[in-house]
Amino acid sequence: MEAGLTLRLAAALALAFAPVPAWAGCDLDQVLGYQLVWIKTIYGYRDSDGKTHNGFDGCEPDRRIMFTDQTTLRCEGSAGKHLTTTKAYVFARNNYDMKMCVQDDLFDVSPLR
Repeated sequence: MEAGLTLRLAAALALAFAPVPAWAGCDLDQVLGYQLVWIKTIYGYRDSDGKTHNGFDGCEPDRRIMFTDQTTLRCEGSAGKHLTTTKAYVFARNNYDMKMCVQDDLFDVSPLR
């Protein structure tokens, strides 16, 4: 009996302290019908005026979000907050209907055309 209780307690503690995925803060109801296509690390962004910045400072129309794998997505709307580096979870229905989750914010994005 003592061994069974210890095993259950260990399992409960493991679940309680398991890492929570970064996208857990996003409202996943907004990505129903989408498929998770990429998990990337953001290293910076380029504004429409061409200036490049490190970290993530939300989305503005036409801002380019740059990832460590040298790929880029374009922001379609405005929202967000400043972060140094973070994971981005990119969901897509097709090549032009995409959403990017960064911590607890969801952004409309598109590939560069």
